[in-house]
Amino acid sequence: MMKKGWAAVFAASMLAFVLVSTPAVSAAEDEPLQGVMDAAFDLSNYPACTEDDSCFWVGTVSGDLVGGIEIHELWDQNYVVGKPGAPLGIEHFFETFRIDLDSGGWVSGVDAGVWNQETGKFRANGWVMYASGGLEDLIGYKLHESGMVAFEAPGFTLSAEWFLAAP
Repeated sequence: MMKKGWAAVFAASMLAFVLVSTPAVSAAEDEPLQGVMDAAFDLSNYPACTEDDSCFWVGTVSGDLVGGIEIHELWDQNYVVGKPGAPLGIEHFFETFRIDLDSGGWVSGVDAGVWNQETGKFRANGWVMYASGGLEDLIGYKLHESGMVAFEAPGFTLSAEWFLAAP
């Protein structure tokens, strides 16, 4: 009988140890990272800059990630569809992005999307492919962004919401 009592105390102690030492998984860990993005694209050297990648989007991200962002168009893959003779259409774009965080480290990846040149609305999906500075857990996260592009001489500006979701 004494052995059963000690076994019960031992089992209860082990259960308590496991429950106390195992960190609780918060709901926030399952939530996507979210934020906003603002960027500008300078057209003053366009289209020559498409040959040497010297024109690209430059801006900031804020929210769960805070820092600077560069978005580089993959010019040879982008194309526009629309009505014959119409000045504006739907651009299908392909890009690479890199976010340099104010806290150190960076994340980068690719995205593809569509931009309605008439309404200014765009949306894109992609994923994080590389990361540094302790952010390696974000590799494989899915990116979604949507927002508006506006013409503001000498180029374009964009404002968007973004989120990164675990794969």
